[in-house]
Amino acid sequence: MRRILARRILIAGLAVAVALASRPVWTAEKAPNDRLLPQNTYLYVTVPNVGELKTRFGDSHMGQLLKDPKLQDFMGDLHKKFAQFGEEFEKNVGLKLSDVLAVPDGEVSIAVLLPTDAKKLAVAVILDFGKSSGSTVTTLLDKASGELTKNGFKKTSKTVEGAEMVVYTK
Repeated sequence: MRRILARRILIAGLAVAVALASRPVWTAEKAPNDRLLPQNTYLYVTVPNVGELKTRFGDSHMGQLLKDPKLQDFMGDLHKKFAQFGEEFEKNVGLKLSDVLAVPDGEVSIAVLLPTDAKKLAVAVILDFGKSSGSTVTTLLDKASGELTKNGFKKTSKTVEGAEMVVYTK
């Protein structure tokens, strides 16, 4: 369970780090995430606006299906499991899961690529977040950095097109 939680923390931390690094100038108009990725990107999945997705999900076929009265027992069990996971998450990370899930504000993208100096695939997560989530993001980054270092990852910093990027390698 701890190993899975550590992976989730790692992914969240890396996502936030990439999001921070992907904005060279905070006041400039943001380029779409697909333009931030290198040529050697093999898979790219994006949600252009998380807020809009949350708003429109209830009107989708899946949203309507989940509201079906025949699924209410299942949904109740699912909510209980989610609450248990949230308690465990808060105990280990020190943040409420609902606060972490509220961080994405705008575009969220996941890409699989092969860095030019590596022989293994890398995963990049680019996550936009609002100013109100700054303390949550800082806490996640600090926690992820500590866990990665503790688990043998080496932390290095690189400057890419004027933006500082933090990279963890094992």
